[in-house]
Amino acid sequence: MNYAKSLLLLLSLSLLFTQCKEQQEQKAPSYTIAQEQIEVWDVAIEQVLELADAMPDELMNFRPHDSMRSFAEQLIHIGQSSEIITNLFLKDIPRPDNVPVINAANMTKADIKSYIKEKLEIARATMASMSNKELLNEEVTSFAGNKMTRLEGMQFVHDHLTNHKAKANLYMRLAGQIPPKYKYY
Repeated sequence: MNYAKSLLLLLSLSLLFTQCKEQQEQKAPSYTIAQEQIEVWDVAIEQVLELADAMPDELMNFRPHDSMRSFAEQLIHIGQSSEIITNLFLKDIPRPDNVPVINAANMTKADIKSYIKEKLEIARATMASMSNKELLNEEVTSFAGNKMTRLEGMQFVHDHLTNHKAKANLYMRLAGQIPPKYKYY
């Protein structure tokens, strides 16, 4: 009799476990890591465009030293490199052999903003297309030759943007301007 009760108890628990698991899977949110990262990326896009707006037109080509990029070139670099790095780390698209040289000095502020927005939106779309499985389980090789997950690659793209956004903020201060207030989503 004890054997029959034990067997019945095990079967009942097994059935209960299976039902709970099915209910949990049905109620699981359709959360993706990419969605979370995109919320942060959208704020970064907004901040870069605000930087461009905040710098007076006559100072867009300001550079703290002859050996450094101009303010406009920093912004162009943010857009161009974001697309290239995102393609590399998230979609295995190699860096082009001949990256186009964009002459920021010949561009209007509106042209620069349009270019940046286009490139950052391309990077955004690539990020948004990534599944949790791809981000967490697939590996790529960093510039230093180290293995990293695609998620770490995505985070690198944002870190790179932040690095150059901070430089652009510093350029504004060196040019006697006040950059937009920092915000985090």
